Amino acid sequence: MATNFLSKHRLVAVIWDDAHHSLEEFSQEEAERDFHGAAREINYGLLVKRDDKGITLAMEEGDGDGNFRHLFFIPSAMVIEVVDLGRPSRRVARKPRQKAPKSSKAPAPVRSQSDLSPLDAGQGRGLPAPLDLSPQEPHRRERDEGGEV
Repeated sequence: MATNFLSKHRLVAVIWDDAHHSLEEFSQEEAERDFHGAAREINYGLLVKRDDKGITLAMEEGDGDGNFRHLFFIPSAMVIEVVDLGRPSRRVARKPRQKAPKSSKAPAPVRSQSDLSPLDAGQGRGLPAPLDLSPQEPHRRERDEGGEV
């Protein structure tokens, strides 16, 4: 029986905190503010194993032999979250869409807001009336006796 799945393993995203280092120079204040803390990372891969030790991901799986290449291990204490992205599957070929028959009718003319009757404009059907977009005088604030707005 043929299967649509490319792998029997789940594809996952692992969000985790990584150690990091720098060859740059920092003051005490800069080191505490800008450097002291884990680097948040996200890795994607096929889930090979997850247990109390950690999680192992594979970046590649051999077609036919099922062997893994480019393995990546993250200790469980560093894992923040594992997101299951499902099993990778083959794309199912779709039938091409048929084009709609060409119509001999001319497209409907574009009408301006002033050409619409009240019914067309939404009035009388429980719909809001159209917005008045005609130019108006700018809004002026009243000043109090001291000249302040």
